Amino acid sequence: MWVSHVLNQYNIVLMLQLLCVLPETMIHVRAQYVCEVGQERDGKHWRWVLSHKDPCRCTNIKLGGANSYRPTRTFNPVYVHSPMISDDVNQIREHYGWDCTAPEITCPIDRQIETDQGKAIAMVVYQTPDATDNLGEVNVVCDPESGSYFAIGNTTVTCVARDRSENSVMCEFEVNVKDNESPEFDFCPSNLTVRNTDPGQPTAMIEWLNPMASDNSGEDPTITCNYPSGSNFAIGETTVECVAIDSSGNEKDCPFDINVLGMSVCDEYELPI
Repeated sequence: MWVSHVLNQYNIVLMLQLLCVLPETMIHVRAQYVCEVGQERDGKHWRWVLSHKDPCRCTNIKLGGANSYRPTRTFNPVYVHSPMISDDVNQIREHYGWDCTAPEITCPIDRQIETDQGKAIAMVVYQTPDATDNLGEVNVVCDPESGSYFAIGNTTVTCVARDRSENSVMCEFEVNVKDNESPEFDFCPSNLTVRNTDPGQPTAMIEWLNPMASDNSGEDPTITCNYPSGSNFAIGETTVECVAIDSSGNEKDCPFDINVLGMSVCDEYELPI
């Protein structure tokens, strides 16, 4: 008894060591998916039926029972002329004539496209992916479909190829709609000339209406100026630089000049009348 206990422990330790050493691909056991083929009564006749929603999953067919009536099912069962009991997948599929081979599909490569002029979208046209099937007939559906309008940013297009046996395969590709269009200024102030500085000051406080801009994205761009309205300007010419930036980083400039003139002799001394 003691010797047997020691040998069992040794075998367990040896097995654990082997599991740690052997490659992962060598420790693979294929699970059997057992289905039953039986009989059920259809009026005066009996017929063989494989009551399974997806017969392609069956890797082992066993003989089942018989129903004296046709039960209510949420799927269409598979009716067969003659049953076969086997655990050979290829033999099972050949006997029952099941097509369990999914189509093959090749998606287009990822692509980048610019927005349509003045819009936040782009109409994207792409070639329907190539798909083949062992039975020849295959249908390919993509979402969003070719010719659809895509918004700014990344959109995943999902394509599914399905054969007449309802075997399907999917592929995906990315469409990146890029906004390279700069904002537009709806209003940019004109150049301003001020004759005199403020009384007792070497500068003049100048105000103007703030610039306004819009963007094809539909979002208001951010407008910044190196001098805000109401700033003080020294004698001479100063350029105010305003920039509108949209959410994609596109920029548009709105420059205008402020010219402050110095007080002339005639302005400084009032001539007698």
